[in-house]
Amino acid sequence: MDSDTLRAAQDSMKAANLRKQGEHPCRTFQQPQHEDRGIEFDRHYSVQEIAEIWGLSVDKVRQIFENEPDVLRVGKGDRRSCRRYITLMIPERVVRRVHARLRARGK
Repeated sequence: MDSDTLRAAQDSMKAANLRKQGEHPCRTFQQPQHEDRGIEFDRHYSVQEIAEIWGLSVDKVRQIFENEPDVLRVGKGDRRSCRRYITLMIPERVVRRVHARLRARGK
């Protein structure tokens, strides 16, 4: 079994476990308590967390959010090196905005 197949199976099992617990993978984000607070007070999700919740690969989630406004980019993005070392931290309201846009596109 190759690594992509294994990762997809693991993601699927995690989503199934959430469903067994009565939670839908797309609905596990908590509602913000104060809408008037700034985006800096939102819960920030890692790419891995969103990938697990949405049942997608880490690479796909990174692709979805890498150019999205208001996403924190932490690390070095040196174009001379072979690899970018950038961590994306995604505020909850950005996750909700992207999810709504993707959902609307699928209709």
